[in-house]
Amino acid sequence: MEFKPLPRFGSNVAPRLAAKAKVATLTLPEQLLGKCGLEAGKVSVLTAVDGRHTYIRIESTKDGDYRLVSRGKSLVLSSLELRPTRPTADQEKGVNLDVHSTDDGLTLRLPRDWQLPQVA
Repeated sequence: MEFKPLPRFGSNVAPRLAAKAKVATLTLPEQLLGKCGLEAGKVSVLTAVDGRHTYIRIESTKDGDYRLVSRGKSLVLSSLELRPTRPTADQEKGVNLDVHSTDDGLTLRLPRDWQLPQVA
């Protein structure tokens, strides 16, 4: 697997992940969407662990189990499965994620302290 860095267009372009009361909410800003080919609709969400880092990958697909919805100029994905096992105060406010882009989706690196229930 080869990752390529995605250049930033400003501090407001980073995807943001927040642990809400019962779900995690991932917000993808509009400037990022053209780079990764994602749009509102069904998506697949995959996870991978590489050393001490956990990654999530989002791909557009007709039979995905998740849905990206438009909210203003951003797309939002809400998921119980992306909520950390023990959310911290910072995670509840939301954290910016590191991004790697591919031709057919978006790969995001979670912060080290964001432990997913099925990956932990």
